[in-house]
Parts: sequence; C-alpha cells; structure tokens
Amino acid sequence: MALDLRGYGASPDPAPDFSPANLTADVVSVLDAAGVDRAVLVCQSLGGWAGLRTAVEAPERVRGLVLCNTMAGVAHMPALQALGQAAASVNGNIPSLALTPEFVANRPEMAHLYRSVGVGNRPNDPEIAKRFTGSGLLPPERLSDVACPTLMIAGENDPIWPPASIQLIAAQIPNSRFEVIAGAGHSPYFETPETFNETVMDFISSIG
Repeated sequence: MALDLRGYGASPDPAPDFSPANLTADVVSVLDAAGVDRAVLVCQSLGGWAGLRTAVEAPERVRGLVLCNTMAGVAHMPALQALGQAAASVNGNIPSLALTPEFVANRPEMAHLYRSVGVGNRPNDPEIAKRFTGSGLLPPERLSDVACPTLMIAGENDPIWPPASIQLIAAQIPNSRFEVIAGAGHSPYFETPETFNETVMDFISSIG
C-alpha cells in the first residue's frame, strides 16, 4: 500500500492552512480506510515528515519505521544546512538532484521514467513549502518519543542529505540503526532497488 502526500500523485492539493501538523491525521486516515491497525511505514525523503510524526503522535499505529534519505522533518542543523547548500547549488531545483549523474549517464531510459513520473505532480505552493522547513519542524528532543524499531537509510552519494548530515538523527532515536547504501544517491529505492529492498526486508524480518 502506498500513500500519496497531498499535492502528489492522486491526492488533492493541500488546503491553504495545511502544515506538517496535519500529516499524522492523513496517515492514520489511510490506515483506517485500508483496515490496517499497525503498519511498518517506509518513507522516502519528504515522506519522512509524515512517517516520523506518525510514529511520535500515533505510536499505537506504527510497528516499525524506515526513514530513507530524509531529515524527517526534524529541526536538525546539519541536515538543514545540507539542504540549503543543495538548493543553492541548483537554484532551488531540488528534484534535479534526485538521481546521481552516473545513474543518468548509464541508465538514461530509467532516468527518463523517473522524471516522467514526477511530471504528474502539481507545483508546490511556496508558502506551504516554507512550513516544512520552518516552525513546523519537530524539535530534536521528540526523537526520544519514537517507540518502534527504526531503520534510517542514507545514499552514499546523496547530494541533498549526505550520510553525515543525518546520521546523528538516527543516533537520537531509541532502538534504531543506520545504514548507508553504497553507490546510491537520493533515490536508492530506484537506483539500487535490489540492495534497498534487501535492506528494508531484513529490517522488517528482524522486528517480527
């Protein structure tokens, strides 16, 4: 089961007052509609904002949490600095950094597919986007409230959140582990799917 955040895929655009504070309710609503009591949430990039909040605010619904290439909506200075540097390097066009240059050169057909999927998303409202890096961020001390087993994954060559910029987030989550996928950039689930799937399934098997 996959969840489209508001403004992505088949989900409607967010309301003008939408903020990260609404994300938990969205995730819980999808679980309710699917008849799922507890789930392992696997979250990529912006999805980490929703996954971590749900684990903190609705722990009874989360059996395990996978945070992949994401600062997960935490007010963590190294991750924020890395994001700012990445945005400045491409004039704010963060999606252009989603695939490594090596992957684009070696797998042009897959790079085209990746970009084609993103074409269906509506442009982000700048005012709403600001809330995802401003006051809507979770304070780092909330990381200790995560009660479920957690896996945090980084791509070795992620230009948006290099491993060092987010490793300390994992260190502050109880019962967590941190894995780096060699050779991958910001989208290891797409660039190195076999390794990504093996890493995630090994984690899920370990929590029963």
